[in-house]
Amino acid sequence: MNFQFETGKTGLSYWREKVLMTILIVGLVSALLVFIPMTLMAIREHLWMIVVLNGSVSACAVVVLFRRDMPYRIRAGFTLLLAFVLGFYVVYYFGLFSGGPVCLFAAAVLAGLLLGSKAAVTVLIFNGLTLLVFGWLAATGRWAQGLPFFPSILRGVVALSTYLLMNAITAISAAVLVRGMDDLASREHSANEHLRQEHERLKQEMDGRTRAEIALRESERQYRLLAENASDIIWTLDLETSRLNYVSPSVLRMRGFSPLEVMKQSLAEILAPESMERVTRILEEELTRDGEAGVDPKRSRTLEIQQRNKDGSYTWVEATMSFIRDEQGRPKEILGVTRDISGRKQAEEERKALQDKLQQAEKMEAIATLAGGIAHQFNNALAVVMGRLELIELGLPDTEISTHFSPAKKSAHRMVELTSQLLAYARGGKYQARALSMSRFVRETLPLIEHTLHPWVQVETDLPLDLSEVIADPTQMQMVLSALISNSNEAMSEAGRIRISARDVELDMAFLKKHSGLQPGPYVCLCIEDDGKGMDEETRSRIFEPFFTTHFVGRGLGMASVYGVIENHGGAITVASEPGRGTTVQIYLPVVKETVHDPPVKSDRRSAPSGGRGTVLLIEDDDMVMDFTREMLRGLGFNVVTACSGKEAVDMGRHFEGDIDLAVLDIRLPDMEAKRVYDELKVSRPGLRVLLCSGYPLEGPAQKLLEAGADAFIQKPFLLKDFSEKIDSIFHNCQ
Repeated sequence: MNFQFETGKTGLSYWREKVLMTILIVGLVSALLVFIPMTLMAIREHLWMIVVLNGSVSACAVVVLFRRDMPYRIRAGFTLLLAFVLGFYVVYYFGLFSGGPVCLFAAAVLAGLLLGSKAAVTVLIFNGLTLLVFGWLAATGRWAQGLPFFPSILRGVVALSTYLLMNAITAISAAVLVRGMDDLASREHSANEHLRQEHERLKQEMDGRTRAEIALRESERQYRLLAENASDIIWTLDLETSRLNYVSPSVLRMRGFSPLEVMKQSLAEILAPESMERVTRILEEELTRDGEAGVDPKRSRTLEIQQRNKDGSYTWVEATMSFIRDEQGRPKEILGVTRDISGRKQAEEERKALQDKLQQAEKMEAIATLAGGIAHQFNNALAVVMGRLELIELGLPDTEISTHFSPAKKSAHRMVELTSQLLAYARGGKYQARALSMSRFVRETLPLIEHTLHPWVQVETDLPLDLSEVIADPTQMQMVLSALISNSNEAMSEAGRIRISARDVELDMAFLKKHSGLQPGPYVCLCIEDDGKGMDEETRSRIFEPFFTTHFVGRGLGMASVYGVIENHGGAITVASEPGRGTTVQIYLPVVKETVHDPPVKSDRRSAPSGGRGTVLLIEDDDMVMDFTREMLRGLGFNVVTACSGKEAVDMGRHFEGDIDLAVLDIRLPDMEAKRVYDELKVSRPGLRVLLCSGYPLEGPAQKLLEAGADAFIQKPFLLKDFSEKIDSIFHNCQ
């Protein structure tokens, strides 16, 4: 709507201005018509004053017409004055019955039109006075004797009164009409102003509503955009019907159901049974405590529950829920947001598994350190026993050797095997690693252990000949295979099978994550399966602990040493078992990446080498080991000088006056590291040959010394034959 108010061509002032202009224009045009006869009359009767007055009035009217910059009331008053003057001099020159009274009459009417009732009354008063004066002058004979007048004074008064009455009625009526028009214009202006204000208010209200509608539509658009594109599921549940009123489209991605399908489902169809029970219980609790003092009506509750998917599987979700209330504040709906946390759950399970594995590794590491220390001390003691037995054996007849020393040596060798298992479980564990074909190795090893199996146990093999090679110690791997087959044999109290298979595999990332020590690449998998009784989860989780025993003989240190051997070979071992379903053990060993040559074959001679070959520096901190080793060296024909510490050995190398042809260096010394002793000896005697000796395996400090230039390594306890051959190989290689 568009309203116009008193600011342009519709106001009263505009029409008064219009009337004023009309009066001036019409007056000037009429003056032209009157001017010709008036001029002729003035010439004939010599009335030049009339011509001057008429011209003056016309000139003033032209000025008022074109000086629009003058205030309206001045221009209107000047126009009324011209009309009055014109009437006055017409009456004066032509009498009361001329056109002069008409001009006076018009002046009063124009005063009412142009300036209002007050101006009209003022002009009427002047009109009455003017006519009264002229009438009195005419009646007394003092003016205009020749002009016609009323026959009697009374008739003149009646005529004058009638003229004034009609002039008053006309002028005041015109003034009242103008006043009414002014009041009407004022009211119209007031109404229009009110309408304008109301229009502005309505316009502002409509603009506000329009903005609110736009904001509402934008809010709805954003909400719909959020709801339809959020990865979480947004939903509302009617508490009376226990049905969903709304479900966002993301339910299709998460559960496989469309929103319409989900809204037709009951809670029991949506949730897993355990989750349904939990949700029902918690909902009852929340409804019971709702409205109690101190309970927040805007509270929310977050639950971890499982929901059923379209394919029948279940997904872990996190649901955050709060009440939607009616006007009375009573719960009528539940607003919920459901988020898929299956990834988080999986990460938590993996983290727990890693924590369990770390705890297990730390426990086994501690036991391994203990086992390694025990084995080292045990090896030193066995070295003394076996060395002394060999020294005594050299001087006795064969009959006495068979009767007295063979059982003792056999027992000592069994003790050596036990310490080998301890060392296999501890750090290191690879003595003579070389390239092996696991298929060929298993085929060659089985005949050595099949005689120990129950008669009702059948062994099946699947061993491809084109299997990749691995780096492994044959002796240690024989112990592993023997322990695993022995365990499978003991698990079967009736007819059953042991299946041994091998294959090349490429481990996936899921497997590597569970076995963080492994490196990606090709592996050989050795699998031993049996039809035995199997194990429960608690037993299975502890089988690699040293000294853990079950009713199966051999599932103690044997499995612990198996674990140590495989770990130290850079591999992994897994065990799957269930009660009544047998056991499956899988061993993964990395495929060899470079050619590894087998060590030279040792001769099987029993006699000691010829003597008299030089001087040996024996460095050993254990007195008993030093004694029998010194006697072995002397028996082999060497001169022996000894040192029981690293400092003493270094001093001997610097200050001994004769030549030293060989140093037998124990890796573990109480005061100095073997590497430092070796470096000091090589400085003082650059050509010195060094044989390393330790109750620990080759890997570790001994391997580093070999890489630094040491000549050979021998593992305690050792036999005289092995000791002699090792020394022979050193001197032979140096020739």
